[in-house]
Amino acid sequence: MTEIKVNLHGYVAPSFGAYWLKRTGLAGRNLAEAITDLCIDKGLGVYALTSEQGGDGREHCEERGKYIFEQATKSRDYASAKLDDVAFAIRRRRDDKEVYFIEGQTLSVVEGDRKYEMLTFGSSSVPYGMNFHDTFAYLADHGLPVIPEHALSESAGGIGEESVIRYIDKFLALEHNAQMALPNFPFSSMPKFKDFTRAKNSRVMEIAEELGKPVVANDDSNWPSYMGAAYTVFDKDRLRFVSGRGLVDSIVHETLAWRAKPFLGHASTTDFLNWVGYELMLREKALGCKKRWERKHL
Repeated sequence: MTEIKVNLHGYVAPSFGAYWLKRTGLAGRNLAEAITDLCIDKGLGVYALTSEQGGDGREHCEERGKYIFEQATKSRDYASAKLDDVAFAIRRRRDDKEVYFIEGQTLSVVEGDRKYEMLTFGSSSVPYGMNFHDTFAYLADHGLPVIPEHALSESAGGIGEESVIRYIDKFLALEHNAQMALPNFPFSSMPKFKDFTRAKNSRVMEIAEELGKPVVANDDSNWPSYMGAAYTVFDKDRLRFVSGRGLVDSIVHETLAWRAKPFLGHASTTDFLNWVGYELMLREKALGCKKRWERKHL
């Protein structure tokens, strides 16, 4: 068996807008080269670049995969090859190592006055804002898998345990999410942070075992240092790399056949607190550093 590490849910940075590229240390670099290097350094062979709804002209959240492929075509030191509209490969010339990138998407699902998040890969063009019924119908009609994203972290858009159980037959797998990184003590009793404790991942594993559902592990990288914190191991010889659609379908097939092996890692507590506590809650939300920087530089 030739193992390959696969991540099906990653952003690399909060967005590819100028402010966040600066904060993550990616500014001034060809992003395709930078992201390929990060994947290679972490031993990742397949990475889903996850698009999401948002952006105000200064941000770049939607169709991240297409943006990275455009960057790759501008590189002299890295070769790129588009498999189809679903995936592409980037090869680092100096050592002939390559990474396959898949289009992915965080789905915004609206039910009543609540918005929830689910995950698909193999597309970044699923309409946003549909309810659960219409979202599931669209995905089924287009042959796309669906996974509940950080399902039990309801303050972050997770669908919650009741909905996981209600819709369990719709899901390809349940997700172990590396961002659920905080130790259970003392954070499990703290507002804002209790939904990001490792207990959430533990409960997902219990539900998966109780309901007979596979688990995949994803790094959910909002920060470059998260990359590779969690991943799923597949037999490379069983995956089909001739086309992006074939690659996605073979990942789905191997997952349903229970041959996917999740590595249940977590981002470090320091990295998580840097992103959520310092960068997001303090600098962006409380102090308005992002808006002030953009007014000055953009």
